[in-house]
Order: sequence, then C-alpha cells, then structure tokens
Amino acid sequence: MARRKLKVINRNGEMSNRGLWLHSLKNNKKALMVLGFIFVLLILLALFLYNRFYKYDHYSVLSSVKLKSTEKSKFVSFGNFVVKYSNDGISYIDGEEVRWDEAYEMKAPIVDVCDEYLVIADKNTNDIYIYDENGRCGNVTVNYPIVQVEISSQGVVAALEEEQNANYIEAYDLEGNQLISHKTIIDENGYPLNFSLSEDGEKMMVSYLAVNNGVFHNKVVFYDFSKDGEEYKNRIAASFEDYEETVVPKVSFVSSSKAVAVGEDVISIYDVGKTPKLSKSIDVKHQIQKVFMNEDYVGITYLEGKGDSKSRIEVYNMNGTQVMSSSTSQTFQKIDFVDDNVLIYDDLNCKMISFYGVEKFTYTFNGEISSIIPLPQSREFLLITNAEIQKIRIK
Repeated sequence: MARRKLKVINRNGEMSNRGLWLHSLKNNKKALMVLGFIFVLLILLALFLYNRFYKYDHYSVLSSVKLKSTEKSKFVSFGNFVVKYSNDGISYIDGEEVRWDEAYEMKAPIVDVCDEYLVIADKNTNDIYIYDENGRCGNVTVNYPIVQVEISSQGVVAALEEEQNANYIEAYDLEGNQLISHKTIIDENGYPLNFSLSEDGEKMMVSYLAVNNGVFHNKVVFYDFSKDGEEYKNRIAASFEDYEETVVPKVSFVSSSKAVAVGEDVISIYDVGKTPKLSKSIDVKHQIQKVFMNEDYVGITYLEGKGDSKSRIEVYNMNGTQVMSSSTSQTFQKIDFVDDNVLIYDDLNCKMISFYGVEKFTYTFNGEISSIIPLPQSREFLLITNAEIQKIRIK
C-alpha cells in the first residue's frame, strides 16, 4: 500500500509550527537553487563580456634570453621555445640558453616543423637536415634540386624536386631510406605550385598548374601512399579540376581530417578520408593577398578597394562558416591566430583583433621587432628583437 505524505496540523486544522518550518525550508532550498543558478549565469556572462571586450594596453616581461647577432635571422616556434636560423647556421633556444647550434652555409634556407621534428634545406640544392630537441637526428641527400620540403610527426620528410622537364616528389625516413618516389611530367600533369604532407606521412596533396593551348588550368590532386593507396591508379585518391584558370598557390593538411586549398579568389575545404571530398567552396570577390591557417580556422586578407590602404581580414572555420570580418588601416607584414583573435604586426607595431572586431591590444615598440610568437598560455608571447628574446604577458 502506497504511503501518503502527511501534513503536520493542529487541532484547528492549521499547520503546526514544525510543518510551517519544513514548508518554508523546502521553499528556501528552491530559492537558493534558483539564486545559485542565476549567480553562475552572471559569472559566465561576466567572463564572456570580459573575454570579448576587455582591452590590454601594456605588457610585463616574464623572462628574457640575450642573443648574439640576429641580423637576417628568422625564428620559428619549436619545442619549448624557438629555433633561430639564417644563411650561416641554426640553433635551438630552450628558454634559458642555447641547447644546440650548428653552422652551415645556405643561400635560401627553407624550414618546416611538425610536432617534435624540424627539417631545413637549402633551396635548389640536394641536402636535407632533420632535427629534434637534442640536435640533428637525420639527413638526406635527394636526387634533384629541392623546391619545397615538409616533415611529418613521425619524422618522414618529403621534398618537391625539379629538373628540366619533370618534377619529383620523394619521401624518406629518419634513416635516409626512400619511401616514395613520384615523377610528374610537366607537359602531361603541369607544374607543381605547392604540396602538403599529412601528419602521418601517408597522404599528400599537390596543386598543379598546366597550360593547354595558351590557357592556364589548375587542379588539386590527393595521393595516398599507404597500403590502401595501392588500389588507386598512380596512387591518386582524388583529383579536383574545377579551378579552371584560378591559380592555387597554397595547399595544406591542417589536421588528420581536413585539408585546405587557397586560390587567388577561392577557399576550398576538403574532408580527408579514404577518398577526399570537397566539403565547402568559398568564393572571395577580391584578390587574396595573405593566407594563414591552423587546424580550426583559415584566414585571408585583401585590400578593400583599388588604391585603398585598408585591409579586410576574413576568417572561416572548417565548416566554411565565416567567424570574422574586420577592417584595419594598420600596415602589417605578418599575421597569425591567437586563440579567437588575429595578431598582425610589422617591425614596430602590433595589433590583436578579436573575431568580434574588438582591438584587444595595440602597441608600438621602442625597438625593431623580428617576430612575435604566441605561446599556449593565454596572453603570453615570445617577443623577439635584435638583441634578445623576451617572454611577455600582455595586461
């Protein structure tokens, strides 16, 4: 038999003091829960408004490392800190000191980084050097002059090479064993403008530019060099030839599941599975000037009008949805993502603009800036000058 809930009443049929207290306590608990819920919502709203609209106007130096001459040096984020490289040598700085350095002579060094590996080669030569945080861990000599080089998270290095009438894409492991050798005849396939190696080193996308009867024709081709790729003719998993005369100078695997191709006035986002598929094509009504991307977003810049000094910055997520469209009159040479913000800078000035168009940080430095590298910690950066590397936090 179901038990009934009984109210505590007195002889006059009214609730007793104890009953009133229990009833009031129950109502108070409900009220406290509602108030707690509202309080949490207010905190979340405050954090949201803070992150969206709060602006920073200065910075503090957390630590610094003095540098020797950095004239004509370039820097790239690597390991715990940065790698500095130039025509004369390469060195890894771990935040406190130079962990290792190596001298060489290169006319046009080209670098790529993936996870714990870095690769460097001298363009139009045949030698490739591979490094990790402990120093050089491999080197490869390829058969033809190098145009471009990339490395995977497993240490597989791929090189785009050229000779007079053909191009080659070759891949090697850390021991120097050749894994891939793919020849492209320029008269048949066109000239490879750019290529990208997947993180696992098993897939590759290439942008080819061909000329047929005096008309340019661009296509993007995906290759599969894994065991699954044996079923495809010439290892070609997919080919996209609808770019027509639009030149596509930039292609990139941004993650294990997404790849991006950027043409003069188009952004193509591909789903990378066994058979790559075009998931989104974004037409841009202006000529794209700069391209920057990470695993979550792809960004472009273009001039807003002829003779106009203002640049428009647009950012799209990997679903093809626009998440930012902002204008700036500040000139800049470099551009990068910082969480849900875009960082633009030249040798003296920098500006960080949120996806909502808020100028979060604007600063003019006293000395010449070589690089500003975002760090994983929010609001922290490596500020690289001619004399030192400063770890800073904006405030």
